[in-house]
Amino acid sequence: KPGIEDSVDINYLLWLQSLREASGGALDGFFLFVSDLAHGPILVMLMAGVYWCVCKEAGEFLFFSSALGSVCGQYFKNLCCVYRPWIRSAAVQPVAEALKGATGYSFPSVHAISAASQFGGLALWYRAKKLLFWLLLVLVLLVAFSRNYLGVHTPQDVVVGLAIGAACAWCCYRYFKRLPPFRGKMNDLLAAGLCAAAGVLLIIFVNVKNYPLDYNAAGKLVVDPAKMRLDVYKYTGALWGVLAGWLAERRLVRFRMPGSPIAGAARFAAGMALYFAIARYLPLCLPFAPKTPLWNLAYHFLINFYLLAVWPALFAQAERSLAPNAESRAK
Repeated sequence: KPGIEDSVDINYLLWLQSLREASGGALDGFFLFVSDLAHGPILVMLMAGVYWCVCKEAGEFLFFSSALGSVCGQYFKNLCCVYRPWIRSAAVQPVAEALKGATGYSFPSVHAISAASQFGGLALWYRAKKLLFWLLLVLVLLVAFSRNYLGVHTPQDVVVGLAIGAACAWCCYRYFKRLPPFRGKMNDLLAAGLCAAAGVLLIIFVNVKNYPLDYNAAGKLVVDPAKMRLDVYKYTGALWGVLAGWLAERRLVRFRMPGSPIAGAARFAAGMALYFAIARYLPLCLPFAPKTPLWNLAYHFLINFYLLAVWPALFAQAERSLAPNAESRAK
């Protein structure tokens, strides 16, 4: 009976590992950079820039696609409980710098979900722009491959991750691009309610689920269920923040696209500067112990609510107050 090292997916990772070793890690830095594009500040700047300055509906679509993809990924991760490749086979030696972002279970790849839901979603939205469309699709595939090249995910992890991200992007695209004539207050509330309920069910699921409790040679849990639950609260908080911010903006703010590239650049620069300040100092203001489930839920809810509703309300009010002054000077 073949051992785990004889499985096709592990052999594929070992082959990529041999290429890394033969090249002296010449491409490690490139694929670490590509992998990071699908996670963190760069992705936030992309979504916020599109939403605030380019096309509001496209930005809403990206936030929805990202949040739903992340929550769906957490369902699969906590349901399947598949260990990372180097846990399955000691022969797999991932790139050390990639390990800090490769915690918890392996299947499916959150980076692949993010790439498909964000870059793939953007390609879908702007598919008439052929050059942009193909560049974004290439980027999606590069992100997915980078997770294999770095040794932190198997091929099935990234393939299923791409499928989940693409499915979420397609569903959100249908809602935001194809259904506007049929959308209304009740439809938006229904859509938001269904998405919010998915987060509630996910939290209930991970709190009643029995996780495998396997220990490594050092006597530590291979995957700590408490860490997995923290991730669930994080992504659920982000989803709820997107939903609340989206509804608040549609009902109360209703901002418009900037009238000039300079105005858009100012809107984006100030908004991101405030975002990074909030991201740094908000943890000091929360009435919960850091890195606990409620802390994760509240922090990511508020960050996303800021992006979708608070900053748009601030710049919309500022621009409305400046407009009369500009008109009076023109007269």
